Amino acid sequence: MMMDNPTLHHPQIVQLTTTNPQNINNIQQQQQPNIKPPGEMENFLTIRLLMQGKEVGSIIGKRGDNIKAIREESGARINISDGTTPERIVTMV
Repeated sequence: MMMDNPTLHHPQIVQLTTTNPQNINNIQQQQQPNIKPPGEMENFLTIRLLMQGKEVGSIIGKRGDNIKAIREESGARINISDGTTPERIVTMV
């Protein structure tokens, strides 16, 4: 689900996508070349969250403990965009 006209005033826009892994891989490589999808999965879900920079800290946790635990327990690949803007994109594959 993606809002038609996202703006900086909507901090929690979520986009859910399921499709052929190769199509997702191509799109991700164009948008964020450092994210690699899980190689063994035939289908997977990509979740993108647009969050305020200060909210991202709750996902990362102290010393990165929260994000490490999420990665280890789920096997998900998680990327958080750099902090050069007020909003940050959190991508989970």
